[in-house]
Amino acid sequence: MKSTLLQQKQFRNFFISDIISGFGVGLTTVGANWYVLEQTNSDSIVGTFLAINVLAGFLISPIAGCVTDKFTRRNVIIGTFLIRAVPPGSID
Repeated sequence: MKSTLLQQKQFRNFFISDIISGFGVGLTTVGANWYVLEQTNSDSIVGTFLAINVLAGFLISPIAGCVTDKFTRRNVIIGTFLIRAVPPGSID
């Protein structure tokens, strides 16, 4: 009988941690938008902030695809997680 991915402990732990990380990213986005709104009292600035956030994701997608095709996917995943971990650790 084949085992599913969620029955594999390493994948299950990775999957659960990625869900928790995604939740944290969502909360950070909400917090940043709330902060911008509190500081500026401008819905349009919050909208611009969100648009820049979404556009950055769209613009990086082709680059990410090329990088993933060129390098080992495992190393790319580990590298992106390390890059995501550095900014929060560098804030005073």
